[in-house]
Amino acid sequence: MRNNPDGDTWLWQCRCAREYGCSAPIKSVLGLKHLFGDRCRFLECGALSYQTIASEFFKPVLTTMGEFVLLADRGSIDHIQLSGSPFQVEQNKIIVRLNNQDVISQNDCQLAVTQTDQTQRHPPALHLFNQSGQITHRVDLSENDDVLILAASLASQIERQKPEIFSKKSAFEEPTNNVISMKSFLQAKHLPQQMSVEDNLDDVLTDGGLSRFNKLQNLDSNHAWQVNELMLPYFLRHMTQVKFIFTRLFVASNILQGHTSDIAALNLEGHLLSIYSKGSVGILDFSAVAQAWVINYSGNGRSIPALEIYDKRGNCMAIFLPEKRPYGFMCDDWSEMLYSFPRAGQSVGI
Repeated sequence: MRNNPDGDTWLWQCRCAREYGCSAPIKSVLGLKHLFGDRCRFLECGALSYQTIASEFFKPVLTTMGEFVLLADRGSIDHIQLSGSPFQVEQNKIIVRLNNQDVISQNDCQLAVTQTDQTQRHPPALHLFNQSGQITHRVDLSENDDVLILAASLASQIERQKPEIFSKKSAFEEPTNNVISMKSFLQAKHLPQQMSVEDNLDDVLTDGGLSRFNKLQNLDSNHAWQVNELMLPYFLRHMTQVKFIFTRLFVASNILQGHTSDIAALNLEGHLLSIYSKGSVGILDFSAVAQAWVINYSGNGRSIPALEIYDKRGNCMAIFLPEKRPYGFMCDDWSEMLYSFPRAGQSVGI
């Protein structure tokens, strides 16, 4: 498949959707209204309502869509986590973590619900978008029980909704930049290596990783360092061959989605890196990867190394973490692999 030189991943996202059996990605709320018309309802609710509704589904397909990444998972959700809550993981269960700031920002979550469109190509779905109108996440419902759950959960929301598409605070207004939450202020005083796993993930969710990216160059090199991003496909191929279990989180503005498992298959076609596991397919546009960093998070008195991937604009694309079990993170073999990753600028013979 030909890769789009402009970096627009919509075409390969559509292909991924066809292969996985879910609907093609729709990038904006205007696209929703155009395609679905009066079959689309915009709701005056956000992350907390999404957490309540989506946790009830039996077998949805969850798709998170960034500019250069896409992850589609089919199956039960472990626990929909809001920022500020503990990071919970169960093997082979879908992980979803949402930005839940206590002030209005560009990454605040808003919801829309769509019925099956007239072409019958799009199942009923729940869509998550931010203040700029960018759709970052979708839940497709193909099971009748899940459709009934959605209808029952949204009945009261739809009855209270105004006839306008949006409330008075439009999704296309300029974000409020002069107001920050106390949590964001406190996080800004700390560097990533001094923060817990939860606070590091929430730091990324604040603005998709942009402010975090700008801090990386100033970190203590004993705790965080840039590595050779060209080694990423070889690293993932090795993890596939040895059936290594670890956590993969894909980032799209206000949401993280992922799971903990081994990789069943890996495919590099042109610049598109496809990662397959049970009930899941993730696609990463490798041509957009600009930097990769190993950062030691803090947890229970020990370092928990993470691999963070950034695009050329400074947006975080993905975060890889060691497997987490009830008694803690499995860091020994994982740490050895990440610490042996070639540093940025270091010549590597392959």
